Amino acid sequence: MIKGAQRYLPRLHLVINRKNIFIDAYAQLSHKTVSELRGPLHVDYTGEVGVDAGGLTRDFYIELSRQLFNPNYSLFAPASNGVSFHPNQQSHVNPDHLNFF
Repeated sequence: MIKGAQRYLPRLHLVINRKNIFIDAYAQLSHKTVSELRGPLHVDYTGEVGVDAGGLTRDFYIELSRQLFNPNYSLFAPASNGVSFHPNQQSHVNPDHLNFF
């Protein structure tokens, strides 16, 4: 950042259904430009009243991270050590796997 200059980045607002967090996030983020993705994130969950003072966004990142490793998406598989994950060699069973990666 240039000294003395304030860069204004527009807020990136997501409206997410908690039951469909991965697909909702993908649908809303996949068409954004790099510069749009740099803005501060604001998350609202449908059907939930709350003010995003950081807690909802933090919750969004946690829940989205969990869904990335959801076996139903076939994106990642547990490693033999049972602690880490690697890309699933069978990810092609999900027709959107390359877009999701």
